[in-house]
Amino acid sequence: ANESFNKLFTNAPWISVILGNLSSRPSKRGGHGTIDQNITVRNLRGENPKLLDNRAITVERVSAHSGTHFLNYLSVYEGLKSINYDELHEMYICSKSCRDFMRNTALSLHMTDFDIAWFTMIGETHPDKNEIISLAKKFNPNQSEKNSNKETLAWLELYAYDVAKLVYKCILNKDPPKDNFDLHSPLRSGFSNLAQQLTIREESDEFGRYAQADMTNFMNNNLDFLLGTHECLTLQACYAAADVVNAPEGGLNIELTRQKPN
Repeated sequence: ANESFNKLFTNAPWISVILGNLSSRPSKRGGHGTIDQNITVRNLRGENPKLLDNRAITVERVSAHSGTHFLNYLSVYEGLKSINYDELHEMYICSKSCRDFMRNTALSLHMTDFDIAWFTMIGETHPDKNEIISLAKKFNPNQSEKNSNKETLAWLELYAYDVAKLVYKCILNKDPPKDNFDLHSPLRSGFSNLAQQLTIREESDEFGRYAQADMTNFMNNNLDFLLGTHECLTLQACYAAADVVNAPEGGLNIELTRQKPN
């Protein structure tokens, strides 16, 4: 499925991430230094940037700003499914490392926004549930470059929900509710104060995140567009504002994960 992920994330906010991470020591950090004014989108990001061929920090930031945060929960489903369902909470109670990991996974799921992801990388509004299911069923992880971007993103969305249900069970020792369950549910139910603070952050930068998504979609369809000073500063501002939302302080609830089993 790596080729499908690379194909989908060609449309991620590469320009924002590059501009937001300009380095005075690019040779040391593997990033970009200053850029020339009036450079084209194509020349700055490349013709077909491949997400999984990049350095770790770039991959993580592109994943976060795409709205998917998928690298923070990819393979978590398989790991939790290998454990007896009724023993998930016992593992959570007995292991500080597990509690920290589950909290951080719940954080990532809460920050995941597939409305943003569809708008950014597909250029369309989020499909309804039936269409998501239909598209996801067509996704074949064993194919190379044959999955459409819509199929890959739909599969990723359903995968995130599968992870969320197991994380919910692990933290709360309850089956996830059939109604009113979403990607916010594990954090909202397990760490309500952290979820509340994160929601405030997300709402405070809703305009910036959609502005970044809109500009990214425009640039994806106009690779020869010249990036002037105004465009660069605007994208850097959107990136910086969204970065605050995408990197919350998980330590707010650290004491809750240090509790000893009764």
